[in-house]
Amino acid sequence: MTLGPITGVVSTLVPFHRVLQQRLTSLQDERALMQILSERDSLTQLYNRRVAEEFLSTCVADAASKSGVILFDIDHFKRINDTYGHQAGDIVLVAVAMRCSQVLRKTDCLARWGGEEFFVVLQHVGAEAIERIAEELRLAIASEEIEPAGSVTASFGVSLIKSNDTIGSLLQRVDKAMYAAKTSGRNRVMTDKSLS
Repeated sequence: MTLGPITGVVSTLVPFHRVLQQRLTSLQDERALMQILSERDSLTQLYNRRVAEEFLSTCVADAASKSGVILFDIDHFKRINDTYGHQAGDIVLVAVAMRCSQVLRKTDCLARWGGEEFFVVLQHVGAEAIERIAEELRLAIASEEIEPAGSVTASFGVSLIKSNDTIGSLLQRVDKAMYAAKTSGRNRVMTDKSLS
């Protein structure tokens, strides 16, 4: 006779527990989605600039880990947008992101830095390795046309993190190297002069 009330309570709690468990799973899924949305560029699905800066900050703090950065910019991107439209520009950005993702290791940080600029942080690399990786990225972008824009190229700046670097000093060097690539004719890799 005493089991009657207990059975009633249990039969009420079991469905409540299931609903609570489903809600908890739903909240965990929503949290995971929000995490992805806060870390990723919505168009290319690469990391966004904020995540790249956090990753870079860690590498600069541990300069002994032999890390480096690559900054690159799609050549004549404004012309692509003006000639073929912004949708074509978006297609180019997504294609470039996919091609570069296939070249890099899972541990590398590839981010859309802004507009048509991309940023790569590589750990455990030396001067020769980072230059080779930048060249592989350049070739991957230029390897096949991207319709409707046709041939697409990019200009690359490369630098290693030094023991006395700040994020600002490193970004200034790699930006200068990238602009040297642009002024030297585009579609090339230029290394920060201090690596020579």
